[in-house]
Amino acid sequence: MGSTFVNDAKSILNSVGESIQDIDIQIPEVNIKLSDLLSDVLASARDKTQSINHIFNSTFPKREEGPSTTAPDQTDSSTGQTVSVDTNKELQDLKQQITEEEEEEEEIDHEALAKDAAMRMKHQDHQFILLCRKFASIRNTLMSIQHRVIPYIPSIVMIGSRHAHQPIVESILGQPFALTDTICDNNKILEFHFVNNADLKEPKIQINGEDAMMSVAEAEKSIQKLASEADQNTIQISIHGSDVPYLNLYDIPEDNRALCEKYIGRNLQTVIMAVYDTSLPNAESATSKLCEKYDPLGRRTVGILTKSAVPDEETIPEAKEEQTEPDSSMISASSVVGNYRPPLSLGYIDMTHETTDLEKEQRLLRHHLFGIIEQSMGRSIYNIADSIQNELEETSYLFKVIYNDHEMTAASYVTDTMDELKRGFKQFASSLGKPQLRAEVRHLLEQNVLNICAEQYWSDAKILELAKADADDFYWLYKMDLASAAITKSGIGRITTQLVMHVIMNNMQHLVKMEPFQYHPQVQKQIVDLTGDMLRQKFLSTSDQVENTIKPYKYEVEVTDEEWKDGVRRTIKLLEKELNMCEDMLWTLKKNIGRKRLRSAIKRVLDEEKVHPAEQLEKEDDNEEQPSHRILEKAKEALFLQDRAMIIKYRLAALKSRQCKTSENKQYCPEAFLNIIAEKLTYTAVMFIQVELLNDFFFNFPLDVIDEHIIHPMSMAQVDKFAKENPSVQKHLILQDRKTKLENVMDMLNYLVKRHDINPPSKH
Repeated sequence: MGSTFVNDAKSILNSVGESIQDIDIQIPEVNIKLSDLLSDVLASARDKTQSINHIFNSTFPKREEGPSTTAPDQTDSSTGQTVSVDTNKELQDLKQQITEEEEEEEEIDHEALAKDAAMRMKHQDHQFILLCRKFASIRNTLMSIQHRVIPYIPSIVMIGSRHAHQPIVESILGQPFALTDTICDNNKILEFHFVNNADLKEPKIQINGEDAMMSVAEAEKSIQKLASEADQNTIQISIHGSDVPYLNLYDIPEDNRALCEKYIGRNLQTVIMAVYDTSLPNAESATSKLCEKYDPLGRRTVGILTKSAVPDEETIPEAKEEQTEPDSSMISASSVVGNYRPPLSLGYIDMTHETTDLEKEQRLLRHHLFGIIEQSMGRSIYNIADSIQNELEETSYLFKVIYNDHEMTAASYVTDTMDELKRGFKQFASSLGKPQLRAEVRHLLEQNVLNICAEQYWSDAKILELAKADADDFYWLYKMDLASAAITKSGIGRITTQLVMHVIMNNMQHLVKMEPFQYHPQVQKQIVDLTGDMLRQKFLSTSDQVENTIKPYKYEVEVTDEEWKDGVRRTIKLLEKELNMCEDMLWTLKKNIGRKRLRSAIKRVLDEEKVHPAEQLEKEDDNEEQPSHRILEKAKEALFLQDRAMIIKYRLAALKSRQCKTSENKQYCPEAFLNIIAEKLTYTAVMFIQVELLNDFFFNFPLDVIDEHIIHPMSMAQVDKFAKENPSVQKHLILQDRKTKLENVMDMLNYLVKRHDINPPSKH
């Protein structure tokens, strides 16, 4: 708009000049107002559609005849000259005004361009930070799957004048960061590790790997303190921020060959940032020599041109004499580039000029450094793209062949495993009903009956007189009361409840050993422990309830004829089973020891019982060959089994006799009567154990134990750990996770490669 106006104004001025030359001054009595003329000229300049050729004869009205319209020729001539002089003056003022407007337009254009360039630069820097985050995501993902090719984090090594390194660090950090001169004086090594963290609102710094995060001001004080310590040669500075790239920056003294070899020579991807002090006259500086040694072609070196206010006296021994001739001692930027250094692929950054806009200079330096880092990242990305693509294809093929593209998660495995446990528990609960519990409790009480009979009756020497005793014989009636009390007052509530808990615990231990819980011993133990805790909470109340229900049997037990017949029949089977067990054990002893040896040992035991102990010692001295102690113990066990078998046979005959056909003769058949009491106790105890203990346990276990105490408290890490305890599931998840992560990495790589191809980083 401004340039169009200027061109139109110039055309108008030319036309006005021509029109003035064509003015017919012989026209009598022409009344011209110069201000109106200039207004017409300017108005015509704004209106582009109107013609700029003015014919003054046609623009004014005809003059009227009269005496007032007549004037001498001299008046006409002087009027024309006045018009010409005033018009030239007006034109000069107009030209000056147009020139000033042109200059103002140029200044406005420059400011607009500068603002536009700054906005583009800021946008590019923001895009670069996003690129860094994607780059870090790719790197972390590949490291998590232990990929053989990991994109490297760009590294920059600063050499040269160390006093000029601070602006470089500040440009990357984006805010002031003061470095003490003690670092340069003591030749300290600074290792900067920039880490992008989008969650931080302001930069946080860690010193020498400490966990504590400091602010910038706190870090400056800590670094100043470490720089003064003699035993601290290397200071590691980790800078975390949302506006910093991923970068390793090393500030080293260039006079140490070992450090230069370590930081520059061993890694050919490292960018060399050579800081040149243009105020120094020495063309053959150590910085130039290092660059020629490690980067002779200048492909990975960027030059920073600086100018110190006071030259370094150690580097320039005759600095004071050379200050008198500034023209010969000062080295300009062009001389450094042209004479002492070859052209660099990464270019030079000129920081020798004095500027008042430090923020703009740091922004330009930051933008240049970001471009260098982006080039380094681009090379790393291009190097791994083909490798990732090949491995992704191989992994996808293996996943399809081995697992048929079936996807699994750690959470789904945990859910399926616990559902399988619930199904197994449901089957166990349905199999452990009242009949199963009665069988367990009956077996326990029947063993108690046998023990009571052996203690009260079978070991009594008068047992053979029981069948012929009187019905009101106090001795056997008292025996009967003792035997009944021994079983009813033996703590039936506790022993039966404990038995049922033992049965449940055994089944639960068997249940948690099913597939795939053998791979999860910690969860196995947790389930068993929780089951035990849950049962113990109901143990006392259940035991007390069972004891309360069996109280009537402690005082009187009524037996019907049917109950007596069933009791006798069960008792005969029980004693026959016990007899078979005794005979089997006796046969096993004879087989293991030998009939003759066992018979000899039994005879020896019987003789020992008849002989006095003193005489027995004399016989032992006379007989050198004596049976071993183990054989004698087995002989005693054989004698016990023979006696027990003989008594059981006698009692079986009594139970099968007519004397035990009715319950009225219960004192003659104590085994049958005690067995009937045990059966009544069994039914009563099982009924209340089912109500008080099992119903609550079967209902609450899936919800309280499995869901509330195992599944819900698991964190994602614990879920993943649980799944990977199973080797087959671990292989499945690892291959699936590798495939998924490679796909994500490949998507990000394709994006970055396309971005790099469309918008390549600018080369400076």
